[in-house]
Amino acid sequence: MGVLTDNQRALYRYAVSALKPKPKMTGSEWADKFFYLSPESSSVPGKWVTRPWQAEILDAMTDSKTTMVVIKKPTRVGFTKMLNIVHAYFIDQKPCVQLHYQPNDDEAKGYAEDEFEPMIRDNERIKKLVYMPVHVGRKKKEKTTKKNYPGGYIEILGSQSDRNLNRRTAKVSVGDEVDTWVKESGDAGDTVTMMMRRTSDFWDRKNILGGKPVGKAYSDEDPNDKRTSTIDYWYHQGTMEKRHLPCPHCGEMQRFEWDDMQWDTQKDDDGNTICELPETAHFVCVYCGEKIFDHHKIDMDKRGKWIAVNPGATIRSFHLWAFLSYSPNVRWQDIVKEYLDAKDDKMKLKAFYNEVLAEPFEETIEAHSGNELEVLKSETNPWVVPDRTAFLTMAVDVQLDHFWVDVWAHTYGGGSVSIRHDRVETWVQVEEMLRYEYVDDGGRPWRVKACPVDSGYHRDEVYDFCSMNSDIAFPTKGASSPMRNPWKINTLDNGLKLYIIDVEFFKDMFWAKVERSISSVESGAKVEGIHRTHNEAQPWYFDQLTSEHKVTEVDGKGRTKTYWKKRKTKGDNHLFDTSIYNQFVGELYGIRFLKEVEEDIQARVSRSRRRRKPVSSNDDDWSGNY
Repeated sequence: MGVLTDNQRALYRYAVSALKPKPKMTGSEWADKFFYLSPESSSVPGKWVTRPWQAEILDAMTDSKTTMVVIKKPTRVGFTKMLNIVHAYFIDQKPCVQLHYQPNDDEAKGYAEDEFEPMIRDNERIKKLVYMPVHVGRKKKEKTTKKNYPGGYIEILGSQSDRNLNRRTAKVSVGDEVDTWVKESGDAGDTVTMMMRRTSDFWDRKNILGGKPVGKAYSDEDPNDKRTSTIDYWYHQGTMEKRHLPCPHCGEMQRFEWDDMQWDTQKDDDGNTICELPETAHFVCVYCGEKIFDHHKIDMDKRGKWIAVNPGATIRSFHLWAFLSYSPNVRWQDIVKEYLDAKDDKMKLKAFYNEVLAEPFEETIEAHSGNELEVLKSETNPWVVPDRTAFLTMAVDVQLDHFWVDVWAHTYGGGSVSIRHDRVETWVQVEEMLRYEYVDDGGRPWRVKACPVDSGYHRDEVYDFCSMNSDIAFPTKGASSPMRNPWKINTLDNGLKLYIIDVEFFKDMFWAKVERSISSVESGAKVEGIHRTHNEAQPWYFDQLTSEHKVTEVDGKGRTKTYWKKRKTKGDNHLFDTSIYNQFVGELYGIRFLKEVEEDIQARVSRSRRRRKPVSSNDDDWSGNY
């Protein structure tokens, strides 16, 4: 018999191993017996030792009953090594085709060269199974990122390519740092869903997602928001397990959260803080009240448990943060030190939330309360048109079974006064308000000049209403993404003009007006371009104006994005929306640039003289609403 080739030897070894029954081993048992860490990628190379908190995650990632595992995790907890163990386990114990996705091709090649190839070299049990060709010429990249072994192969790919997410079938599919992936791959749809579709032919398929959260926190109220962190979204679709540890003093199980971390401060004689003392970092047991320190962590973890918030879910999802790290450089006092260094720097704080707490980061911009806005009440009576009015507009916010209506008097110089705002129940009532004849103090009649109607609900009814009142009313719609221009006009099939509006732009504009108005009223300075309301406005009006605030997020590439968000998920923001539409119409008609004509000025002065009470000779200051 001639000399066997490398492929023939590998096939022979595979045949022998296939005939020999293998003892059933969990992922953590296999790792503790066979796995070694490489010096290139580990601060402590050598024999792997599974930490107690890692065991259940490793077992879930390698068993035959769990089809999907999600790990929302910080940095510096050994997750990449756990993925190496998973791939090695399937190569040795359950040979099959595996796919490993990184954010892009460069990251995929880097993982293959820096992590996977050293792992093969330093683990004899894997080294004897994986075929390692010589890397030469133009095939180097392909051979680096694809490894064959008896019974299957593993391919390491970038997720940004349609081609990489299609035309492949595998039993095991792994996605690392999924929050830095592109959300959609061309016209094919969601990249994570495409990745998981690769395994759909197998009853014992395995899909694994991991990474730190970047972006907006998941919300049940808006689950399809594209700003939402991918890993946070999938975590909430699963069991949502968190690590519970027993108190070293009383033994009671409890969860350890960042908000519960405490440390001492040094104070002066007056009780003012001189400095923070992060070296005193500790938790307090919620049962016995005793302090718990970092040196208790390892013993507590030995008796710890993963406890699910949603135990009935088929997806196993885990959340851990850096307090569980065994690294000597990530003690609890180090975490507090890092926070104190980051708390006054938005970019550092973003990194702290994502990489230490494994939580999405949202910065809330300070906003006013409804009570603070009550200073905007003017001397104008309800339904009365104030002096210096250029025209009236009325905005309609359409809800499922009612309407919110807001009538504005736009004054020269860009100012505005809400003279009537209310909730009505029918289209007939809306039309009555639209056609109502208002009067000013001199008895002159005024009618609404323009009426934007939001078409988010009951679109066909909105179009019919606007068609019947086309001399005044027109449909509007908020844009789903930022626009190059503040608005654009689309012509509908029935000839109506639909105005598409950049609502973020006009929210910014209106809120700047509100801020300017508060400052003007409080300082007593006469300023044009401010917003007021009639003198009987109720607290709910101001609560709705303050129902949204701006939040800032920072993505994985350090780019900031600021947008408007409801302060309370179910809070009413309808009159804030009508204010935006009225603000838009004011800009549409150029209110900031309109000049009061001479005859209007003379008429206003005449009316003012008829109303004016006798005053002392030295009281010649002008006073009014503006």
